[in-house]
Amino acid sequence: MIGIDSAGAFVNYVLVGFVWKTLMEVVLLPVTYPTIAAVRRAEERADYRPA
Repeated sequence: MIGIDSAGAFVNYVLVGFVWKTLMEVVLLPVTYPTIAAVRRAEERADYRPA
């Protein structure tokens, strides 16, 4: 297993994971938002034909 041997350890694992995931989303949002916008602009300019 991953070292979870009690209900308290499981709750800690879930809460820390949620906080970490949320923090990473907040930190990376300033990078991902312009990146997605640039990809969308590039797709509009390109001769894009879906498979």
